[in-house]
Amino acid sequence: MEMHGVKAPDNDTWVEVTGVWRAEHVPVANPVPAMEVGVLKPVGQPRNPYHDAPPTDG
Repeated sequence: MEMHGVKAPDNDTWVEVTGVWRAEHVPVANPVPAMEVGVLKPVGQPRNPYHDAPPTDG
């Protein structure tokens, strides 16, 4: 994803991003999602960082 409007975070940094998708023109040759970032806030790594599921204790 391309993020516009803020400095890119450091590598290996987890962030929470608030912004607006830029979907008015998506080139067919390079269909990369783009976002105009309003707020980028560093956050801690989640307990299940690569699972699209709520954390479990088991």
